Amino acid sequence: MSQRRDGERGLTIIEAIVVTTITALLALLILPLLTRGAINNTAIAERAVDTVDEMRAEREFRTLVRAVSRREREGEPEAVIVGDTTRIVLHPSLPTIAACADAGAPAVVLSIGDQALNCISDGREREILAWNGGAVGAFAYSADGVSWQETWRDAENAPFVRFELRQGTRARVIWIERASNGAS
Repeated sequence: MSQRRDGERGLTIIEAIVVTTITALLALLILPLLTRGAINNTAIAERAVDTVDEMRAEREFRTLVRAVSRREREGEPEAVIVGDTTRIVLHPSLPTIAACADAGAPAVVLSIGDQALNCISDGREREILAWNGGAVGAFAYSADGVSWQETWRDAENAPFVRFELRQGTRARVIWIERASNGAS
């Protein structure tokens, strides 16, 4: 048992209530700051993951378009890119495996859905970029990189291919890549 020394005293009930009240008020002020910080950190992490996903999808897009080169079938040029605003059929000469297509795949389709850019090859479909919030994706094509059109079926020229993801009036993503002009 402890004994109380002369001149020492404990907290009175009023002092204990005041200390508890001040501690509770400080906790009420600090907890929202901690929660807000956690939410901000989560948002930063989500943006970083989205950025990495966009970079990976851009690399895939560029790899597939660059792997396309002019070909001839029975002495006539063959269209190796046929596309419109929502779908491209590519005939690449992939020397190695790409994320959504095997080396030597005869055809790869890039398709824009409601909220994703998909890659289809050898009967497999893979989402390479997802989005939300009312964004809209579209492909466009150009022989010179200046004048853009909504479709491409020209077997003579290798086009520039543009993928654009718009959020309202603002472009969120714009990738432009040129198909090879050499023969494979």
